[in-house]
Amino acid sequence: MTLLSRKMSVVRTPGTNDKPMIRIANKFLADANFSIGSTVEVSYERNIIIIKKLNKQYEFNNIQKADSVTNLSIASDAKTF
Repeated sequence: MTLLSRKMSVVRTPGTNDKPMIRIANKFLADANFSIGSTVEVSYERNIIIIKKLNKQYEFNNIQKADSVTNLSIASDAKTF
């Protein structure tokens, strides 16, 4: 297979001031056999990120989820209606 490369920028995660984000959404994923529902492993090293497709599907309990309402703080001067 021919190595495909694309230049991209690291951007700010929406709603934050300091969390970097790389969004990969393009036809190259499908061309490299990463289909919807594929399980991947992401490894981080200084200046290197490696994304590998795993052959086995795994169930994950740590998939990113929105914070629950119980984790949100409420301002003390809020008025009750």
